[in-house]
Amino acid sequence: MRKSRFASVCLYVSLITLVINILLIIVMFITSYNARFISRIYQPLVYLHIAIFIASIVSIIRVAASKKQLKGMAKSIVGMVLSIVMIVAVYVQGVFAELVISSEDALIKAMFLTEGQLATTDGNVPKYAEKDFDVVAVAKYYNEDGTGKKVGYIDKTGDLVIEAKFEDAKDFYEGLAPAKLNGKWGYIDKTGEFVILPRFDNADIFSSGAALVEVDGQLGFIDKNGDYIYEPVLEKAVRFREGLAPVHVPGTTDVGFIDTTGKFVIEPIYLGVNYFSEGLAFVLVDLDEQIIGLVDREGNYKQLTDIGISSGYFFSEGLLAASKPSEGMGYIDKTGEFVIDPVYFSADRFSEGLAAVGVELFKKGYIDKNGNMVIEPVFHDCEPFSEGLALVEIKDDSGERFYGYIDKTGNFVIEPKFANARSFSEGLALVREYDKGYGFIDKTGNYVIEPEEDVEYGRFHKVDGVYNDAKADTLERKDIYK
Repeated sequence: MRKSRFASVCLYVSLITLVINILLIIVMFITSYNARFISRIYQPLVYLHIAIFIASIVSIIRVAASKKQLKGMAKSIVGMVLSIVMIVAVYVQGVFAELVISSEDALIKAMFLTEGQLATTDGNVPKYAEKDFDVVAVAKYYNEDGTGKKVGYIDKTGDLVIEAKFEDAKDFYEGLAPAKLNGKWGYIDKTGEFVILPRFDNADIFSSGAALVEVDGQLGFIDKNGDYIYEPVLEKAVRFREGLAPVHVPGTTDVGFIDTTGKFVIEPIYLGVNYFSEGLAFVLVDLDEQIIGLVDREGNYKQLTDIGISSGYFFSEGLLAASKPSEGMGYIDKTGEFVIDPVYFSADRFSEGLAAVGVELFKKGYIDKNGNMVIEPVFHDCEPFSEGLALVEIKDDSGERFYGYIDKTGNFVIEPKFANARSFSEGLALVREYDKGYGFIDKTGNYVIEPEEDVEYGRFHKVDGVYNDAKADTLERKDIYK
């Protein structure tokens, strides 16, 4: 490269980065959350300007050694001076961004944490028990009139191991849980302290190291430091599965998949998608023509034929519930071929080798992977098997509905006497009896945590567990967009 041209490059790069830095400063003052973004990039910018400074010195030496190209000397000197100025300016800018973040966090902490610690253990809220634990369930306590909700977490003995000092809270995954205080959501660890301070209007669980959050009606994604990996500019988005998340491009009907860096790895060329499961996602190409297919993590597309858009959401144990127009529901494998004929009114996911299917409305049983009906369709409704038992619903002669649990022979091991219930998780199941309230039973049907009125619980989960659609129930699969 000619010596004068090398000097020009040094000068122009310095000028371009100067303009970029001025724009970043303006953005930081307009939108305060971008201070977090600037705090992350100021160090690389310092290194860039040091490189420009060194390049400018090299350029000066090269020009000085030349007898004919002294015209590049001025450019090299200007580039060197600009790089020195920018090293100082960017460093100051980064320090200022850190101060903005620190003052913002301190303000939030003063506003939220102090008030949250005022919650007492009055009424039906049990006293806090300081003990170690690795499995918890959300516990929501109400006054008798249904007001004054206080939310904490209990362990499998029923002890309150994270104080009920929150307005609302959700399940732990990957060591963190969304919690609400003074109308804003943040994230707590198992100590019950906020590690991501409450500044969101809504917040979803962590999955694949990222969480979906809402700010001013817009959705975005954060990492475990609370930094945005995708700014809250989205109208539609759902949580990450298998490291990828469906994202609609704002202002369009186009949807694709981003990875946990916030970059599109499957271009937004589809009209609709379901989330990834077992390496594949269901995608809609053309609504009018009903063109659908499967896409893998590399973006390779396979069109499906004779499959309806009302098909299931995700693969489980290698099979996906799928509909065939004018016929019914069955199951396809990962090649897109039906391996269980579409003869059912409804079809749920496979779990522990069995899947719940309906032969007509409110008449359900279970099939195996060969399509054999192994548990007769005598239930009003039923859930996938979990830990060896399945939650089923029956309807008596008076029309009253009751829930119980069956084994894989179809026999009741816990009689249907509950007004409401959820599937087993971590060895316990949440149930509610009329006039008794919610409690937890073991697999013998005996109460481990006695039922109480004016209390609501979630299912038990490991604090550091990883979210898995195949193990989640219907309520847990709902994210904040839905």
